[in-house]
Amino acid sequence: MVAEYRLDQKQPMEFKELIREKVAFNLAEWKGKLGYIEVLDSSRNGSVGIGKLEPAVQPISGTGTAQISEYREKAAEIAGEFKVASSQSTLQKMVASKWLDYKVRAAAANALMSIAAKDNVGLIEEMFGNKTNFPRFK
Repeated sequence: MVAEYRLDQKQPMEFKELIREKVAFNLAEWKGKLGYIEVLDSSRNGSVGIGKLEPAVQPISGTGTAQISEYREKAAEIAGEFKVASSQSTLQKMVASKWLDYKVRAAAANALMSIAAKDNVGLIEEMFGNKTNFPRFK
């Protein structure tokens, strides 16, 4: 543990009190090294917020993972709708990638069946036939 900040709060907070004072941690000794921040809240219905890290330790993308999944899903749908044959290898990788959102994988599978069903039926059968590949569909 590098540093800690503790607050023993006896009274419920008002909304205006939610933003607390700055809590400074001098992390200069670890500059350039990989690390993480762990925040714990031991209250019954508490919530913790962290913001305005100064200086910013790493830029945060304005695009979240849910939005990226939506883009991938839409791209697969468009490839299937317009039967973009050159996208088959990418779509096959998407279907086989267990880490991708299941909606993205299903859209990629649908696109493959639209583009070249005969060429892709084996992959689709393998993916949908295995319960661990699409647990939300079972």
